Amino acid sequence: MLKSMTNLITGGGDRVLKRLRPDVDAVKELETEFEELSDDALRAKTDEFRQRIGHLDYILPEAFAPVRDHLGDHEDLDEVLTEAFAPVR
Repeated sequence: MLKSMTNLITGGGDRVLKRLRPDVDAVKELETEFEELSDDALRAKTDEFRQRIGHLDYILPEAFAPVRDHLGDHEDLDEVLTEAFAPVR
């Protein structure tokens, strides 16, 4: 999804928009769920997302994936992105 956004910004055009459409629709579906949350609950969601993907994803490049995998089970960033974008919307 991040690569798709980069392509959109750098001129990927309609192809990228068509690929992103399902992600946008999924975010919209979650919108009402997140509208009901308090500010504190939304802040807690950020901590939840960090735990789900693991903090090492931010600091270790892909070459160190075996190290990350050994340290614990975490979801891929792409698996969390849709849910993480919903509170932003």
